[in-house]
Amino acid sequence: MLHFSNPQLRGEFERAVRLEEISRRAAVLIGNARVPYPFQYNLWALGSGAVVRSAIKDLRRAAARPRASSGSFADALQSTWGPTLVSEFFRPYNEKLWGRALEDLPADCLGRYVPRVDVGLAERGASRPVGYAGYNDSFLYPASGRFGDIMAALASPVRHAIRHRCRVTAVDLSRHEVSTADGETVGYGRLISTIPLAHLVELAGLNAHAHDLFAATEVVNVRVGVRGVSRTTLHWIYVPDPELPFHRIGFPGNVNSATCPAGCASLSIEYTIPAFSPRLSGQAIASTALEYVSRQRLVDIEEHLMVDECLISPAYVVHRAPGRREFGELARNLSSNGVQLAGRFGAWDYMSVEDAYASGIRAARVERRALTDGVARLASGPSG
Repeated sequence: MLHFSNPQLRGEFERAVRLEEISRRAAVLIGNARVPYPFQYNLWALGSGAVVRSAIKDLRRAAARPRASSGSFADALQSTWGPTLVSEFFRPYNEKLWGRALEDLPADCLGRYVPRVDVGLAERGASRPVGYAGYNDSFLYPASGRFGDIMAALASPVRHAIRHRCRVTAVDLSRHEVSTADGETVGYGRLISTIPLAHLVELAGLNAHAHDLFAATEVVNVRVGVRGVSRTTLHWIYVPDPELPFHRIGFPGNVNSATCPAGCASLSIEYTIPAFSPRLSGQAIASTALEYVSRQRLVDIEEHLMVDECLISPAYVVHRAPGRREFGELARNLSSNGVQLAGRFGAWDYMSVEDAYASGIRAARVERRALTDGVARLASGPSG
């Protein structure tokens, strides 16, 4: 999904391909209750019981105290939302999303994507539906149903200069050379790296000072196709239930009908491999998810057609570069050797698609200035 805060960047994407703006439909499933997202502002969907009263009471107390800016992610959530909301949703969901205990995560692991706290809105939302959009109340998606169309269109002006399936095996910082798996050595003046930073460090033979510096999650996306009918109009659901392995299920056909043949439905299931547990198979995840959506009456399934899985590793970085001194030292070392870091994994930060694209633009501008300055120095030299 595409979310934009910068109109100029949005315009570049919209000029590349035709995008449709879609109003988000998402919910958190707590037992049999479907709580509209965001959970904390739609507590009315849980009923008027003790949990709701306790959540509002805790939230008022938390708002009267300073929010924890250091310590663990557990500390930050607890001081922001209070114990009831943390135990009902924030802890079980985030521990599945991150694949580890909240106490093992730094307080700033979400970067700037920290939900806004509005106690008054939560109080009103405890008894009735209220309007709250959040940062992603709507999103953009290609009208074609193919997200890859965006990348192909944006890359088209320089397609002739792009080499695919060309694996790098070593980076020699002193010689300014890159070696590839097919035995080629390519020289460079300046290098922009967007591959996972840990991989670059390994390729360049550098030492990482902290053993946990490059900790990250591994997410398996399991795609399931069935013959049947979707009984929900939701785009995705959040599943905090700790007894279930997946944390989110998307329904691509509800986002764009072109993603799914007529008479069929599909699921996009997200499962983070737990840091200290064996990985489940895609088939096992699919079977559990199909049973779950059937029980929740989200999809009527006539026939199971296919399962496909994709490993995303790394997925979410645990220790963001901006918050660690070791990253600053590493970035300065690389910069002094003509290497600039960019993108979600190159810069090792929590980024959206927009953030990553903006990071690439900034990197290009830095390189353009470096090139211009170099040409200016040559022009003013002895040979003029």
